[in-house]
Amino acid sequence: MRWKIASRFLLSTIIIVIIVLVVNTIIGISLIWYQATQEQFKNTPEQFTRQLANEISGSNETISLSPAGKKRLDERNAWLQVLDDNGNEIYRYRVAKEFPKHYSPNALINNYKNRIVADTTLYISETKKGQSYFVGIKNSNVQRSVFTFDIQTAALIIGRYLLMFLFVDILIALLIGVFFGQKLTKPLHQLIEGISTLRKRNFTQMPVKSSVYKEVFDNMNELSNTLDMYEKAQQQHEKMRDEWISNISHDLKTPLASIQGYAELLEYANTPEEVAEYSQIITQKSHYMKELLDDLNLTMKLRNNALPLQLKETNLVPFSREIVIDVLNDEAFVARSLDYQVADDVIMTTIDQKLMKRALLNFIDNAFIHNDKAVNVTVSVSKSYPQEILDDEKLSTMRACIMIQDTGKGIPEDELNNIFERYYRGTNTTNTRGTGLGTAIARDIVEAHGGRVVLRSERGKGTTIFVLLP
Repeated sequence: MRWKIASRFLLSTIIIVIIVLVVNTIIGISLIWYQATQEQFKNTPEQFTRQLANEISGSNETISLSPAGKKRLDERNAWLQVLDDNGNEIYRYRVAKEFPKHYSPNALINNYKNRIVADTTLYISETKKGQSYFVGIKNSNVQRSVFTFDIQTAALIIGRYLLMFLFVDILIALLIGVFFGQKLTKPLHQLIEGISTLRKRNFTQMPVKSSVYKEVFDNMNELSNTLDMYEKAQQQHEKMRDEWISNISHDLKTPLASIQGYAELLEYANTPEEVAEYSQIITQKSHYMKELLDDLNLTMKLRNNALPLQLKETNLVPFSREIVIDVLNDEAFVARSLDYQVADDVIMTTIDQKLMKRALLNFIDNAFIHNDKAVNVTVSVSKSYPQEILDDEKLSTMRACIMIQDTGKGIPEDELNNIFERYYRGTNTTNTRGTGLGTAIARDIVEAHGGRVVLRSERGKGTTIFVLLP
């Protein structure tokens, strides 16, 4: 994979070089053609000299130059000298004294090739009658080079040079491509290895260096952290599920064993009293198993948002007061201390009354069940939560607070995070009443309403549960 990326990078570099060469060639030819068509290049000294033939008329002693031709020579700072077939001067206009009136063939060639006057360049042409004439242009910036070449040879040489340039450019591109390819593909190779390690569930952090890929490495490390967190959460959930199944199996095996045992004893019961006793035990264990399965079904539906809530606008003041009265009328708690406090007469919220009643009853029952008989429990209802205790901006949307406070043993700090787990019973109680799902179900009911359950406890000073509802 690493060399595949590098080879593609090198191929891209070579293609880019070839495209650049082709484009440069096209641009160069276009510029040459464009410049050749411009007026300043049309009016070159050679063009000027040849066009001057149109202004020369007559033959031999009758040679004359038109006023337009003289004007053009004046504007160009040039002069004219017309010769006959023998090289003798037959007409002159503004010719410098350094130039002779007779030219031999060798002198003609020498004067054309070399400058007699340092700042004057000679150009030769013919009139319409066939006489030769010199045009001298006085301009030090004008230079002339005379060369000859064979078209085929020149084309062959130019082709060789172009191939040479192409070869050199491709070689340079290869060298640069290999160098930068190694620099650019090395981090990519590390990223590919990092992705491979993530696929193997190895969430190690990759070293981050200051480069163009720094942000990519940072994101990969964040992804690794997130996947690691999810992996640990999944492992924790699997562990809890295994423990959950194990606890259910254990809790179901015990009443099943009792039912089986007492059912066998019924066959050998001698008196009606024994039959009634065994039947009562079988009935109790059957009810317990039904309660356990119902609680399990309920908590599963709550956790998976599969239980439709029968929501109703409710005044929490009379609603919570009826719950307190029900607890006081329960034979198990008739002699216990339960106080009720309310700050307002109307505290409206939308709840499923049946489920919310079960949740609050569970919290109140636990306050009595897991403490001594002398414990005092207080239920208070208000529109706002005590911010000095619960300093959390996320709770600012809550419109109602039900506080259940006891003066009991309190919960050890290392057990606070487990209170709402299924089947968890703290070390401060020996009571095994219920299925072990009540607290978890109560918390899930409140959260299904969009609320929050907050627990505060101190060993030896009691426990407070805040039920916050939107």
